[in-house]
Amino acid sequence: MSKINHVQVEQYSGAEGISDLVIQTEKWEPGEQIRPHPLAPAERAVGPGRGFKFQSMRSVWQMAGRHVAVARAPGHHHAFGDVCQTGPESMVAVWTNMSHSGGGGGIEIAHSQDLGLTWSEPDMVHPVSRGCVRIQKLKDGSLLLISDDGSIRKGYTDIVMYNSLDNGKTWTNQPLLKSPRPGTGGLSEPSRILELADGSWLLTTSSYEGRPKNVTVACYVEVRRSTDRGRTWVLLSTIKDFPPRSITEPGIFQTPDGRLVIYSREWRYDALPGTRAISKDGGKTWKIHELPFSVTGRVCAGLLNDGRAMITFRSGIGRAALWAWIGDTDDPTGFEPGGAHFNDKHTVALKDGALHIENNGVQGQYTQYFMRPADTHESTIDVTVEVKVVSNQGRAATLSVPYVGMFRIFPDRVEFAHDPSVSVKVTPGEFHVYRVVREPGKARLFVDNGPAVEISNVDDRVWREGALKTSIYTLAFGNEINAGAAVTNVFSQQITPEVTGYSIWRRVEEKLDDPHTGVKVFSWSAESGRFPDQYQLDHIIEVGATIVGGDQGYSGWVQLYDGRIFVINYTDDTAPMLRYDPYVGGGLLGITWMRGTYLLPSDLPPQ
Repeated sequence: MSKINHVQVEQYSGAEGISDLVIQTEKWEPGEQIRPHPLAPAERAVGPGRGFKFQSMRSVWQMAGRHVAVARAPGHHHAFGDVCQTGPESMVAVWTNMSHSGGGGGIEIAHSQDLGLTWSEPDMVHPVSRGCVRIQKLKDGSLLLISDDGSIRKGYTDIVMYNSLDNGKTWTNQPLLKSPRPGTGGLSEPSRILELADGSWLLTTSSYEGRPKNVTVACYVEVRRSTDRGRTWVLLSTIKDFPPRSITEPGIFQTPDGRLVIYSREWRYDALPGTRAISKDGGKTWKIHELPFSVTGRVCAGLLNDGRAMITFRSGIGRAALWAWIGDTDDPTGFEPGGAHFNDKHTVALKDGALHIENNGVQGQYTQYFMRPADTHESTIDVTVEVKVVSNQGRAATLSVPYVGMFRIFPDRVEFAHDPSVSVKVTPGEFHVYRVVREPGKARLFVDNGPAVEISNVDDRVWREGALKTSIYTLAFGNEINAGAAVTNVFSQQITPEVTGYSIWRRVEEKLDDPHTGVKVFSWSAESGRFPDQYQLDHIIEVGATIVGGDQGYSGWVQLYDGRIFVINYTDDTAPMLRYDPYVGGGLLGITWMRGTYLLPSDLPPQ
């Protein structure tokens, strides 16, 4: 190297900054000595070359050359978009000018003539819109744009459609699908249209009654059929599964053997998984299956050229991120734990039948795993963990239990975070078994099969009232954020030096007994050689994420003629932060923009 002409320094938001940076040709002996941070461990036990097994999640988020800016303008909030291919080299993308962090405006469209590398300045399709937009190329070659819209009939959320015969240059209004109910109890978040062989159309939509924090009736999905290209519609079926589920924001496709498949999100935000529903009778009846991963944003679902299904969705697990799942439509796997990971590539590992978590909060390292939540607030929860805590600065080893609170585990004791007087001493340097049994209004703590410690002052607060009554605590273990609650969303600013510590986990077992839904049993053991979130590591790709912000998701995707997959979503990654997230406390929201991401066939999990 003959010269340095550019230096880029990246810091977390709120850092002190760097001044008086000097670049010189001579070695500076005092400054190049390695000086350990006062809060750093004297010597790490977990690391490469020491017999540990490491595995990180697939990700293209920070890969060079994979992302493009589809639309970004100062002060404009772009969100809730979709994309389709219109010709050998041409694509169109659509979005609305609004987001959770503000903004307002209509539906915009942009064109690309080089398969997404560059995009035109946007044109307006519709001047006013309230929500999610979809676009697709129909079998006859025309484009169909569909959106929910609250501006046409005051007090109602209807579905509006537009058609283009010239690849999106001009649009004509199609018939309105009127909501049968006022407000958000109407028709929201439409899927793409599914064209059937007989020429009929299928459309799936969401229904809410009361939001965002007081859901009077759990969300559900409606399936409608039109035989006249959208002029009139007939309700075929309603997909409900409450308790425990609040199903919404679906995506639909058809398998080669004629079955209909709907993937939907879950609206609870506590690691209750998303759902898959399959119909063998044209959409009249549905069999619902619980997915092995969490889905907390609109689903875009379809089949890839290789026959596998792919869905993209906001994960709601860990950092704000867009994930993609690729797999068999008939995958029988049910619930699997999810994992939140920050900078822990070589600090969480398996060895000798145990899971080792040795993170340093000063370095922004964080690991947490989410088990299956209770079905309702009436559930009895029985959870057991076996763990040895070597060190803990305060939040390094925590067991979180819904409707109870958090138990912080130290080398010499376990204590109830909300009442430290509830504490049990243990022998340092040994594995111990901690069991918590929750019944409505009370809980008991058992340590090493000893006598029960009664806990009457449980924290049974909920953050969604009404029908859901979702606890502010998830069923989780590992590190703990500084947020006053244990939700699945984790933001970098919530990771503190208290996370620093070293814990070794052998097993986690849970039994859920609900008067409405029955008994469910889940477990994980490190003896299996699998990480708690092994399914997530093997089957899911992180398409994009944000470092500080939390406003992103609601994606669309298309597999290009050359086999690549182009994904579009909105994100506030790298954007100025404006305000706190009204849905999940602790998150920040910024000015969102539309980002495109290329997935290559080599990025996908092997078949």
